Amino acid sequence: MSHAAAVHGIQLSTEPTDLARIALNRMGLVGKGNERDRRPTQDEIDRVVA
Repeated sequence: MSHAAAVHGIQLSTEPTDLARIALNRMGLVGKGNERDRRPTQDEIDRVVA
């Protein structure tokens, strides 16, 4: 939403989005992803592609 407002000139309030992000972070519901330490097997890749 911030991108749309800044880049595309769309008039909207980003405050609700900003407040939601703060609340979700404090509640521990969002965060950085975990780093993967393995590669997918060929079978896993085949199943995703199918």
